[in-house]
Amino acid sequence: MLSEVDKSPKVFTLEAANRTLPLVSRVLRDIVDCSREVDSLRREIQSVEETDAREVLRGRIERKFAEVEGYLAELRNIGCECKDPRVGLVDFPARLGGRVVLLCWKLGEDEVSHWHERSEGFAGRQPVRGFF
Repeated sequence: MLSEVDKSPKVFTLEAANRTLPLVSRVLRDIVDCSREVDSLRREIQSVEETDAREVLRGRIERKFAEVEGYLAELRNIGCECKDPRVGLVDFPARLGGRVVLLCWKLGEDEVSHWHERSEGFAGRQPVRGFF
């Protein structure tokens, strides 16, 4: 039986979150690419009238969704969570003053440089400097 500690999510230090970025960025790029393909396929299916062609597109969409789910599971195994699969936004649980907050990173940024409270999203991001 798992203890409560074992059930809790992984908590990252700023340094640990930054060390995961090479792997996280590769997985996140795959998620963003697949998400864009799904969006494109959805637009395409709206313009197709033939039933057979629509079914083929639906099958492609379902396969892409399954692929994205696999990538999301990889991120969960690392201990972080994808918050926006279209732009590549990821949160890493971290401790600040005895509470769990989220270190926030967006695909394309050089390092994890922001955080926010769990109840806030991207709009509530604050620089990590001075906090971590």
